[in-house]
Amino acid sequence: MPTGAVLRTAHEQKTTFGAKTVVEERTLVFPKASRLYDLYPEAVVNDVVDEDKIYGLPLSLDTLSLYYNRDILARAKIAVPPENWSDFITAVKAITVKDQDNNIVQPATAMGTVDNVPHFFDLVSVLMMQNGTVMTDDRNTTPLFNQEDPNQKGTFPGVKAVEFYRDFSNTNKEGYTWNNDQPDALEVFTQGNLAFYFGYHDELTEISQRAPDLKFSQAKLPQVNPGSPVDYANYSVETVYAKSPNIDQAWNFINFLTSAEQAKSFSESTGKIPALRSLLNEKKDDPEISLYVEQALTAKSWYHGYDPDKAKQAFADMIIGAQEQTSPLSAVVNLATEQVELTMEEKKL
Repeated sequence: MPTGAVLRTAHEQKTTFGAKTVVEERTLVFPKASRLYDLYPEAVVNDVVDEDKIYGLPLSLDTLSLYYNRDILARAKIAVPPENWSDFITAVKAITVKDQDNNIVQPATAMGTVDNVPHFFDLVSVLMMQNGTVMTDDRNTTPLFNQEDPNQKGTFPGVKAVEFYRDFSNTNKEGYTWNNDQPDALEVFTQGNLAFYFGYHDELTEISQRAPDLKFSQAKLPQVNPGSPVDYANYSVETVYAKSPNIDQAWNFINFLTSAEQAKSFSESTGKIPALRSLLNEKKDDPEISLYVEQALTAKSWYHGYDPDKAKQAFADMIIGAQEQTSPLSAVVNLATEQVELTMEEKKL
């Protein structure tokens, strides 16, 4: 690997006026930032590199996928899971069963709400990105998901994505299939009462254990434009505590840990999807995980602020506001943008 890459470590230092973030730079044997594009999918590079400084590296990379109940799809005469959102809505209409009072008897999917959809933040985020929403500025310091599409005046793709998500819980829409009164989506799916569940490969073992007799499979995430797919990345990054007395040794250990040989051993022992391109290529023909391999190469994430919990809460408030419909949807999205920006302000300093 190339040598002399600059690494950043950050820690909190107490001052007379409170706490401030102190960044220290160290030169170690580590891949250069420019080399990471050859080693990892683009999502990883965008997440771990800032101003040519590397903050850490991952061992694995998971992506959001579509779990589906084969029995429910068969009863609805649906031969294959939908590849795009238009076909997804058609499938939802075919599967959903309501009584004469419009109560949901058979839900098709868990979308449109917050508390009972485990990955609502991820779903709304990827819907925005698939619609062409620019989530942040180039430095990932200012959220822009409320902005107008520069190529299509009068169109706000972020707002459109929120409306699309919300409408699965809108009683006045044909695609109404879910609401706040439903149990947790994963619970409903493992009980065999939900056709589509949006989840990660890491949830496969739990689903299999909770529902050993459930006939289910996994498919790629539906797309707005299957020819230019956008998927959603979810993964952890190995980094070093800045106050460690052995910072150099720790970074070199991460360098060793994320090498192809060690990362392959980790993937094989844990069953996790590898993050290195070379290992993804080795797994591309594996029928068990090939869809995740493909999605890793087209995956994105966007939030680079300092408080992901508050950002998630801002999205939760946005969806709830969209459901209540007491304010224009554009105003609801604008407020969420402002709330998320507050969690990014420290990075601007």
